Amino acid sequence: MISIENKPSNLNSSDDDFTVSHYRELIKKALLNYKFISYKDITSDKKFVLWRHDLDLSLNRGLKLALIENEEGVKATYFINIHSEFYNINEKSQQDIIRKLISLGHEIAIHFDSSFYQIINENELVKYLNEEALYLERMFETKITA
Repeated sequence: MISIENKPSNLNSSDDDFTVSHYRELIKKALLNYKFISYKDITSDKKFVLWRHDLDLSLNRGLKLALIENEEGVKATYFINIHSEFYNINEKSQQDIIRKLISLGHEIAIHFDSSFYQIINENELVKYLNEEALYLERMFETKITA
């Protein structure tokens, strides 16, 4: 996302869709027709939206989105990649961000990178998924449901 205050001069008008203010507008529009729910609350009888973010590159940017969502009264699920090449969840600053996401009422989940492992069967897949979930649960004292 691009903040309004720091908008590059080479953007076309269609690039306005990627501003912080437009993100807030998108949330408000979604709230008109949908209830925001978490993965553990999925039901088939109501209109809902699963608001989620794959944090591939930046926990810092994820936090900025989380703050906007919190201001608008919605919760999202943030998928954390424990093997990211762009951030390290073992650094205190990054753990602080993840804890802040949780304190805002958002959930964290596993952004699983199967290429990190040499998985040869479904049992190994389940094993590694469970290990990563347990790792996040212990580190952040929260239940991982997605």
